[in-house]
Order: sequence, then structure tokens, then C-alpha cells
Amino acid sequence: MVLQLYGCGTIQTLSPKDGHVEISYLGKRSYCKNIPRIYSGTSLQLCKLYGQPNYDTTLDQNVTGVPYFIIDIPLSFISDTLLIPYTGFMQYKKGKISVN
Repeated sequence: MVLQLYGCGTIQTLSPKDGHVEISYLGKRSYCKNIPRIYSGTSLQLCKLYGQPNYDTTLDQNVTGVPYFIIDIPLSFISDTLLIPYTGFMQYKKGKISVN
């Protein structure tokens, strides 16, 4: 379970090193420049959709054809909602998280 939580977008963005996160999927970078700290896990997963196109038809990281990050979006949304008091304060104190 701990290993699965490591992949969770909320855990990855809760306290990013130097206020910076890398967003990429299968080597393709996101076009997002920054993400808000409030709902940061959900934003991280959605930024994976907003990136360089991948024309490879064989996706490595998936569950029956659905990439893991698509499955993580509703789970991150729930986690982000529970953490709004903390992330709201951090948004006020530190601002947005820079990307790539």
C-alpha cells in the first residue's frame, strides 16, 4: 500500500522539493508551467494529459489499456479535498508549484 501511495499525485505534490515537480508520461513532458497547491494531485494528473503527443500504440504503464494516472485522478481528488486546509495555507504562504 505504501508503494501505491508513492505514485499518488497528492503525495508527490504535498511538499515538493524546492517547490518544483517534474511532470511527464512515457518520456513526454507536460505543457503545464505551474500547478496550484490546492488540488495539486489532481492537477498533476491532468497535466499529464496536457503534454507532448505520444503516438506509440503500446502503452507500458496501464491496467487493461487505461494508464495508471487516469485511475489516480479520482483518488487524488478525494485526497486533495481532505487536505484543503493544509494546501490552502501553503498556497497562501508559498504560491504555486512550478513544473518541469
